[in-house]
Amino acid sequence: MAEDRIPRISRRKFVTWSALVAASAGLAPILQGCNSGAPAPTAAPKAAEPTKAPAAPAATKPAEAAAATGQPTPGGILRVTLGNDIKTLDPHKPAVVFDRDVLDQIFEGLVDCDLVEDRPALAEKWETTDAKSYTFYLKKGVKFHDGTDFTADAVKSSFDRVADPATAATAVPKDVRANVAEITVVDKYTVKIVLKAASAAFPSEVGEIRIVPKDFDPTKPIGTGPFQYVEWVRNQRIRIKKFADYHMKGLPYLDEVVFQPVPDEDQKISLLQTGQVDFADTIPLPRVKEIKQAGKIVVLGIPAGVSPSSYWMDCNCNWGPLKDARVRRALNYAIDRKAILDITFGEGTLKSSLVPPKHWAFNPKALSFNERDVAKAKQLLAEAGQSGGFSVQLKQITSRAEFTTIAQLVQANLADIGVKLEIIPLEAGVFVEQVINKSDFQLGMTGVVPMYDPDPLLGKTYKTSGWKNEEFDKLLVQGRAEAKQEERKKIYARAQEIAQEESPAFVVNERPILYGASPKVQNFKPDLRQHTHFREVWLKK
Repeated sequence: MAEDRIPRISRRKFVTWSALVAASAGLAPILQGCNSGAPAPTAAPKAAEPTKAPAAPAATKPAEAAAATGQPTPGGILRVTLGNDIKTLDPHKPAVVFDRDVLDQIFEGLVDCDLVEDRPALAEKWETTDAKSYTFYLKKGVKFHDGTDFTADAVKSSFDRVADPATAATAVPKDVRANVAEITVVDKYTVKIVLKAASAAFPSEVGEIRIVPKDFDPTKPIGTGPFQYVEWVRNQRIRIKKFADYHMKGLPYLDEVVFQPVPDEDQKISLLQTGQVDFADTIPLPRVKEIKQAGKIVVLGIPAGVSPSSYWMDCNCNWGPLKDARVRRALNYAIDRKAILDITFGEGTLKSSLVPPKHWAFNPKALSFNERDVAKAKQLLAEAGQSGGFSVQLKQITSRAEFTTIAQLVQANLADIGVKLEIIPLEAGVFVEQVINKSDFQLGMTGVVPMYDPDPLLGKTYKTSGWKNEEFDKLLVQGRAEAKQEERKKIYARAQEIAQEESPAFVVNERPILYGASPKVQNFKPDLRQHTHFREVWLKK
């Protein structure tokens, strides 16, 4: 193993040192394709009562933000880095997180679901009596970027476009699209959507369907967002400008936003430090402390324990020894999450459940793997008839440098219980094709940023594992049909207990999402889904 080459250094110090070395490779953001969708609500709208816009919850405030001081100053151009060039200008077909960084400025959905709670967007309010039939009341006076009116017809045609198999609408999970039974235009500003099966998470899911004009052309993207498209020069820049007729009066403050693809993390920092860009979409973890101490760059992020983002190790539950839940649980116990936290330089938090520890649905009584237990792991392997150990492959995404170091640590951890781990590094596109699309893997390690609502959080993230549990599936159906948060909490508490016992996949800590900004950048608010929004950002002169 790699650590054998450094016999006088402890494993924890070794992995931290390794992360520093690996950081030179850069830490590009993870593919969004693993789990599409924005965070879902903390609670569904009350029966027969329209949803009101809640204030932004404290949990979404950045850990270290440049607080907005004084009155916002209109004007200016914000220069932003992207970890890579975008792949599409079609809001219904984003492939990677970089696509969303751009598209979220141009397009909007009925619901703003990028915070812990859903808020009205193009829909002023919505109501339901049974979590199966939803009525959305649309905002009046909204214009598309070409000057045409936003109406219920555009909502229906957008939903029809997403439902059309020819669109290949990857922005919205297939089961969500398939659950829509009927869409009716009640009047010019009212839409009724009937589902095949009840879903309390539907408002957040519907928020992912961006509304476009009826004859939408992705080469000339037109939306209702705060910024409108100007140009895309491949691998050089994407320009968007202020939409003067935006329906939220006074917004946006910025005249333009220019995105510049910069795959190298250290180059992003250099560009920020020299004033060539104003905002970096990621910050390399090994340099966070240095950057904070220098004081020239503001580091922004989600407070630990709030984000659903996770380092994620999937199990193919239909392969060999991994068919046995005792074996999967043994591997889970063997992982040293405290050492992994060292790899991420203390950013994020210890986590072994998909549900964040500060989430309203988190069950503290469910089995936890935060504390490593080698003795328990060996006991479980013996009970499963695997006391002699076995060999297994881990396909690991290479889009962020710490994934490699985490994989090496897990390799050493599993060796302690007699399991030989072969690491197979894969670039992002190959990983998605093999692991996500074809389930061609034994173990697979990546990062996930699931929806915030416990239904998609628990129900969709485990899908690639091939795991089946009748009680778990029934609980998800019950949770979708229940509108009261307290009742949903009980349902998902039991679901977490089952998932942790069965261990169809392993959460190996929260994956921190950090941004860097010039001190002149004011009022940027990180969200839980690693999306960037510049509608309310302004530049301090």
